[in-house]
Amino acid sequence: MNLRRSAFKILGLLLVAAFSWGCASTPKKEPVRSDKEIYQEAERKLERKKYEQAREDLGKILTQYPESDLAPLAKLSIARAYYRERKYEEARTEYLKFLDLHPQHERADEVHYFLGLTYFDQINSVDRDQSSTQKALDHFQTLTDAMPDSPYAQEAARKSEICRKKLAEKELYVGTFYFNRGRYEAALHRFKVVLGKYPGLGLDDQALYYVGESLWRLDQKERAKEAFQHLLQAHPDSRFAYEAGKRLGITVASKPRRESSGSFLTNLLHSLKQSFKELKDSIVELGKE
Repeated sequence: MNLRRSAFKILGLLLVAAFSWGCASTPKKEPVRSDKEIYQEAERKLERKKYEQAREDLGKILTQYPESDLAPLAKLSIARAYYRERKYEEARTEYLKFLDLHPQHERADEVHYFLGLTYFDQINSVDRDQSSTQKALDHFQTLTDAMPDSPYAQEAARKSEICRKKLAEKELYVGTFYFNRGRYEAALHRFKVVLGKYPGLGLDDQALYYVGESLWRLDQKERAKEAFQHLLQAHPDSRFAYEAGKRLGITVASKPRRESSGSFLTNLLHSLKQSFKELKDSIVELGKE
């Protein structure tokens, strides 16, 4: 009798253990959420800068609700999460994929604006490559040309001017580099690009002066005088007017305007960089001898 009781007791314990193990091993199912609930939660995570978690939620919309009206917005939010995280390459990839799938979407203007920003935020100083500047300008101009009524158009236009000026400054930088080394033909081409492609950005007087100087040193003095005369007529208060007047034998009444301390320091730093580079090049050449 005691043996039977012990057997039943052991069997009961085994059944309880098996039941408990079965319950513990059964995974808890995640509650089913609607596409709207997932999207709202993802947007909250975006605002809290939980970008990776937000992208995970947004990805669920694309896999679980691919036909949802929120699917295109989820793609946009994925791209925005990458942009806010400063992962510009990934953001560009997502924005371009969006345009491929939805070229006429009502938020295409937003896509072009942020595509421009992914390049605009990576613009280099004028002594370095400006391909990001050009690409930013291309997207901003696409927006302003094709969608002038967009709420992003005004800011895109403002940033376009910044890009254009940066590109013009690059041309001036390269032009003066050639000019200072006596390569006047190459310099002349760069200064003419500033006048022809990027006029009205506050750099015309400097470009005109260097056009005149380049022509003068190429012994094309009549054409040089035309450039100096144009400078004096269009920009009589320019800091280059005094030197242009000297070339024409004209005394300019106003004295050359003093540069701001910021401009002075910028030019000084540039001169020091150039001097250091020339010294370095000289040492390398001496080492080869």
